[in-house]
Amino acid sequence: MKLGRILLFLVVALPMLLVGYQLVELEIIPQAAVELTPGAPIESEPQIQLVAPQIVALEDYNDDAALEVILAYPHVLFQPDQTTVMPFEQGTDATYYLVGDRDQWLRLRAQFDATWLDDTYGQGVIRTEVNVFPPNATDWEQWAYDESWLEGWGRYFYQDLHDTNLWFDQPGPYKMQITLFMNSYLEDGNAYEEARTNYEFELVNFSTPSEGAPDLTAFQPPFADTLAEQGIVLNWSAWDYGPCALHSDSGDVTPLLDQACAALENGDYGSLQERLFEALNAVTDEPMLQATLRDQIGLMALFDGQWNIAQRHFSEALQLWQQINHVHQAIATLHNLGVTLAFSDRHEEGESLLWKSMALASTTENWLATSLTWMQFAVFWDDDENRWNNIEQLRDSGFEQAEPLERWMETAEKSQDN
Repeated sequence: MKLGRILLFLVVALPMLLVGYQLVELEIIPQAAVELTPGAPIESEPQIQLVAPQIVALEDYNDDAALEVILAYPHVLFQPDQTTVMPFEQGTDATYYLVGDRDQWLRLRAQFDATWLDDTYGQGVIRTEVNVFPPNATDWEQWAYDESWLEGWGRYFYQDLHDTNLWFDQPGPYKMQITLFMNSYLEDGNAYEEARTNYEFELVNFSTPSEGAPDLTAFQPPFADTLAEQGIVLNWSAWDYGPCALHSDSGDVTPLLDQACAALENGDYGSLQERLFEALNAVTDEPMLQATLRDQIGLMALFDGQWNIAQRHFSEALQLWQQINHVHQAIATLHNLGVTLAFSDRHEEGESLLWKSMALASTTENWLATSLTWMQFAVFWDDDENRWNNIEQLRDSGFEQAEPLERWMETAEKSQDN
């Protein structure tokens, strides 16, 4: 029974010995074999001895200013007769956003660990190679070639961070190509293994605008309540006061904007949408006007329940805002595109864009925009407490959407009670 108690002790206590990243070894020193007689007590028991851990503690430093992209969680295993490299590659998004003149930078991270088993000596390397195609460039440029070396022997476990930090001073989209290379080999050279993972994405660097965040309370069109009453929380700064406030240098476009303005004032939303489409088709060499028209058409499409059309125009508007470095407009379009995707059964994609919109809004101190995104998240998560808190914050900020959102909340609570 004493042996049984020891085994029970090991089952219960072993997880407690593995604390944090500390690797604690248990060495059991057996005594001479004892012949067991049924019913007789055990006269000798194994001795349990703790062996000092051999580990380098992981210093997981981070800071709010870094846009961190986890590339992989590599693991390297050194055994007496072979070595193994397991990249555990992580997927990356198609596009990332930062505001470079707010001291933000990109951190590419591989969080790796390596294990050496008994009587094993081995080495290895983890390397990050980064090639970048900057805005207005004519060719790719090598921006980084960073290496971390591994070496150990005996019973040993090591865990660390392999980081590559990149700074961006020119606004605009950067194409990124990244290779994460890993290898490992034993002392005698008889065992060697390598692995390579490749990543491609776009990083859009915005600069801080000279003007502050827009007054979102001033942009709400007359049909906004209809969407808010369905729990659809949009950033109406994308409406940009509607077609009546737009200007074009083209004599072909101006009459169409005049007609769109008249249709809006008359409540003729069908004609309004047609004139906006015609104006968009007539615009050339005015990317800001093109982006604004696409945002307005996208919002009109949501009002009509045309989710795919809205997604199309918000996507095109976002590309234009990125190209001309308008961060506040990009924040609004990212939010609206995220909402559109989420309500179109593409929830994971939509939520990712909402997080990116909120991160940019926070960096540029566009706090009302962050409240709108939190409100939409609270709707998705059925979080009544945060929904009411955000409604109060929107009301205190003078945002007209607070009232229809409150009506939606009351209707939702009544349906739950029934």
